[in-house]
Order: sequence, then C-alpha cells, then structure tokens
Amino acid sequence: MFQSYPMTKFGQQNRSFNASYYDCFEWLEYSIINNALYCFACRIYGSGNNTEDTFTKIGFKKWNKFSGSRGSKKGQGRLHAHATTKYHLTNKKWQSHKDIEKTGSVMAQVSTQHKLLIESNRRYIRTLCEVTLFLCRQGLAFRGHNEAPSSMNQGNFKEACNMISKLYPEFAQKYKEKTNYTSHGVQDELINICAGLSKDTIIQEVEDVGIFGIMCDEAR
Repeated sequence: MFQSYPMTKFGQQNRSFNASYYDCFEWLEYSIINNALYCFACRIYGSGNNTEDTFTKIGFKKWNKFSGSRGSKKGQGRLHAHATTKYHLTNKKWQSHKDIEKTGSVMAQVSTQHKLLIESNRRYIRTLCEVTLFLCRQGLAFRGHNEAPSSMNQGNFKEACNMISKLYPEFAQKYKEKTNYTSHGVQDELINICAGLSKDTIIQEVEDVGIFGIMCDEAR
C-alpha cells in the first residue's frame, strides 16, 4: 500500500504523485513542500546549460502527463523522456556516487585491501613460525642435503611447507612467490625469535614462582 500524496485536479480527474514511480526511476526525488518531482542526478551534478530546469529548479508536477498504468515505465512518458535527454545522460556520473555509497571511496577501498594484505601476510608468517616450533619440539633438522625444487627431499622445513601449501591455497599463493621467506637466513631468524620467546617465558615463570631447580642428566 503506497502513501497518499496531495491531489491536483486536471480536467475532471484528480491526480497525484505515486511512490511506485521510484521503482522505475532510481534518480527520482519528490519534494513534499513543493509537491513536485526533481532529478537527483541533474540537480546535484548538473551545471550551467547542462541541466533541464523542470527537473532541477522548477519541479515537475503535471501528474496528467503520466498516461498509462502506474509502475510501467512506458506509461510514465515524461520521466522516461527526461531519462533519455543529453542532460541526464551527461550527469549520470551520479551513479558513481551511488556505487561509492555501497563500496566506499577509493581511499577506503585501498585502505581495506591494505589491511587484508597485512592480515594475509601475518597468517603466512605465523604458519612459518608454527612449522619452526614443531621442528624444534620434535628435535628435527631443518635443512636438507639438496633443497632445489627438483629434489626428492628438500628438508623438513620446506617439505612441511610443501605439505601445507597443498591444503591451504592462501598459503600456497605466497609460498610460490619469489620471496617466500623460507631461506636459510629467515629460518635462522625464526629459530632465534622462538628461542628468545621461550627463554623469556621460562624467566618469567621463575620470577613468578621465586623458586626453581635444575636437573642434569650426564651421559656419554
């Protein structure tokens, strides 16, 4: 059920604006005060001679020009005629404004993509850290005798990364890049970082308890 609007008499019939017109013309504006229609695109983005005064300044209120059934684009002849004028088509950059309302500005989109990239990089490095911790806990060697891509065994670190890349496409995408942070230097850095964090954790636990003991097991 549509909202009722002020009626205007044309000949023997009373006519008024109908909200169903919005369904066919998304650029349409209705002024309650003036009881008239305007074109949002032309009113906001039009300038100089690049406008049609009826839909920007005066306002259109000749409801008798809407011949035919309401809700039908063909029946709303005057609005359909305006939608095809050079003025309206020139000012249709308003559509970009509507798109921005949905997707955000270019700056916002760039910022969002940058944040997503940072999160993706962090997940990748976090996975490499988990591989490092796993090998350290199990007392396994990191490197292989031949770590070339054609090698049958690239070493525990890279073989673990190869396995993970088969299961997780996001990890595989970064692992296949030229710079994938799996070099010997990066492996050493990850080991040192994990060792430092482990040492800090042990020290903190000793400080919290205040008492500790050391057990030594001598073996040849």
